[in-house]
Formats: sequence, structure tokens, C-alpha cells
Amino acid sequence: MSTINPVEYKELFRSKDEVAGKGYLIVRYRILEAAGYSVAEAAARSLLITTLRSYIQLPFEDQASRLKEMGYVLSYDDTGTIELAYPASFCSTSEGLTQIFVAVAHAVDYGYTEGYWVEDMEVPDELVSRYQGPRFGVEGIRKSFGVETRPLLGVVLKPRVGASLNDLSQAAYDSLSGGADFIVDDLLFVDPDGDLSFSKRVPVFSKIAQRVTMETGEKKTYVANISTSAFRARKLATIAKNEGAGGLVVNGFAMGFGSLQDVIDDSLDLPVITTNMGDGLLTRPNQPNGISSGVIAKLCRLAGVDAIHCGTSSSECYGPEAFGPAILALGSGLGNTMRRSFAVAEGDVTIADVWDNIYSLGQDVMLEVCSGILSFPTGPKMGASAFRSIIETLGYRLNPSDAHQKLMELAGTNADVKLGLEYYGYQPKLKL
Repeated sequence: MSTINPVEYKELFRSKDEVAGKGYLIVRYRILEAAGYSVAEAAARSLLITTLRSYIQLPFEDQASRLKEMGYVLSYDDTGTIELAYPASFCSTSEGLTQIFVAVAHAVDYGYTEGYWVEDMEVPDELVSRYQGPRFGVEGIRKSFGVETRPLLGVVLKPRVGASLNDLSQAAYDSLSGGADFIVDDLLFVDPDGDLSFSKRVPVFSKIAQRVTMETGEKKTYVANISTSAFRARKLATIAKNEGAGGLVVNGFAMGFGSLQDVIDDSLDLPVITTNMGDGLLTRPNQPNGISSGVIAKLCRLAGVDAIHCGTSSSECYGPEAFGPAILALGSGLGNTMRRSFAVAEGDVTIADVWDNIYSLGQDVMLEVCSGILSFPTGPKMGASAFRSIIETLGYRLNPSDAHQKLMELAGTNADVKLGLEYYGYQPKLKL
């Protein structure tokens, strides 16, 4: 076992006040120290192996430089909650988000801990200023999609196999005509072989959105999925833009945060939504090693994502409610000028649980509905119309009792809302 230099160990512990405003990335972890280490020792080793890469001073190093670059342990306690401060110099401008992610997660691969959870991070202005962040954000997406205040209503187009382009085109047209604001490719719907390949479907769905815009006088948008390698994603983004798509879907977690930033930098001024599907490998609570969905959301926001999937209430995704840490990360903690990002609720949302999502995610949410509209008992057009009626009626600031009362009043005058609530088994969650 390598021994920490006693001079370095003595200088390693500082208070948070001592580093405030001095350009340190501060990361909070929950760790379970490995056998033979105290919490303080595990924290110290996790920090030093990341910032200095060796406990032993190499012949060509001087101790003053090591002390300057090693960072600090700001706090630790018996529960395993620790805070580490990394100097901004650990990440150059050219290294970017890939380097930040490696730094905050790096020590999990060493034997100092049995559990290593990245809870949150505070990014200093020195690092935030290197990133443009969302090009559109909440206000820009609202302007682009033509919706001023209410939640945005979208319809997810799927499956990627087993359906024809004609079938999905009709469903898309009906949904937009009924009141949906946008149609969006499914998370796995990138470039399958056959009838629904990227080059075949993108022109068709773009034209449908343009057609319904002309027919209804309301802005309608098609959002195309380009979640592939950074090199290919740039090409797909260009095709989507040229064909008239109004937005792009990526998977920042799968593509990598550095690649995500590169794609967004070349995204041709289109709003970008990230799904981060698959990050549950790391973000599920109550596992020994992982990372908070809030940290993932902050990294995506730094990369320039305008909207982020943050979980869905009352759906088959893990967790009974939308994810709090990711929601908080959409609008806070990244300087004073970086735009906020939209929250996205995607999946099997129905009119029976749509208010639950608005209530937990807030007004600035993009609802991406699939079966709740496409399989609506009276058809997608009526399903979209019923959804639209509900989201225009129920504000997220209502308490559950008042929301239930308004929903019942709406069902009394709108036959499709009444039918949908019965069909999808609506039950008020709280005692009224």
C-alpha cells in the first residue's frame, strides 16, 4: 500500500470557506470506505489519485507544484458524506466535459471504497464560462415551438420495426391536428433499415408538421433522433435541418458528454433534447456505486442541451415520481447567465396521470406521450385533443384536491376526457 506524504496529508484538509470563489470544482460524494481505511483516508486517497495520479513524488516533480494541484478534502463525516475540491487547472479548455466526468468519477475504480456515489457538484464560474450552455433553453424552445406558458404536448413515434411509414404518418397527422405541438422520434428510433430509415421518414414527418401548421394556424414541429456516433450525428443533423425538422434528439449519456458538446456546437441552431436513456445503470438510487441524475443533467446542460429527460411519474420507468435532482439541475447551479433547460416526461403518460407529471415537473415540461394518444379509444386526434384540454385547464400550482375538482368538471363537459379517464383508470392519489 502506497503511503501518503505526511506533508501533503497535513495540507490536504480545508474548510469550504477557504476555497470559496477560488475556482474549485466542489463535488459531494457518499462513500463506504473499504476495510483498513477511515472515511478521511478514503476521501484523501480518492482525491489524490485523481489530481496527482501518484502518492509518490516523482523525480521531476517539486512539492510546491503538488501542493498547489492536489485539491482539498473539505468535509467528511461518519455517514460517508464527503466533499472534495478539484482545482480548475485539472481541466483545460481543450479537454472539456470528458475530463470533468473522468475526474469526478475516476476514483471509483480504486480499492479505497466499497461504495462510491457522486451526489452533486458545484461548478465554479471559471469552468462555467468555457461553455455556451443551452442555445435555446426554456424561453427559446417556447418561442421556437410557439407555446408561451403551458406545458408542451408531444407524441412519440414508434415502434422502429413492425409498422409502416404510412401508418406512423397518419398517426402523426392525426395527433398534430388534434392539438399536439410536436412529434418526436422514439429513443431507439435512429436509422433502422427499410421503410422507416432516417432518410425516408425525416422528409415525410417534417412535411406533415408543416402541413398541419398551415391547416391549423398553430406551429407544429418535428424532432428527429440523431443518437449515434458524433461523426454520423453531425451528418444526420444536417439532413434533418435541410428537410425542415425543428429539433433534434440525442442521448448524451450514451454518446459521451464531450461528443455531445461537439454535436451541439454543430447542430445548426436547432433545439436539442437529450434522453440519457441507459443512465439508470449509474443513477438508480440505493446502489453502492453510481452518480446522481442531477450531475448527469448539469453535464448535459453545460454541453448545451435545451431539454433533458428527467423521469416520468406514474409510468413504468424506475422510481414512483419524477427525479428531483435532475429537475433542480435544470435551472440552478451553473452561473448566473446560463439558460435553463426544459424538463421532458416521456413514455406511457395518459390523461389519467398527466397532471401528476405537471405537478412534479412544473410548468416548463415537454410531455412526450405515446400510447396515451396513439392508442386512445376514439383515436389519436381525439386523444391529443383530450390531452390538450387537460393541460390548458390544470395548472401545476393547483393542489391535488383542486386539480381533481377541475378535472371532474372538465370530464363533465368533454366526452373524450371522461372516456379517457375511465379507460385509463384514473384515481386521485390523495384523500380529498
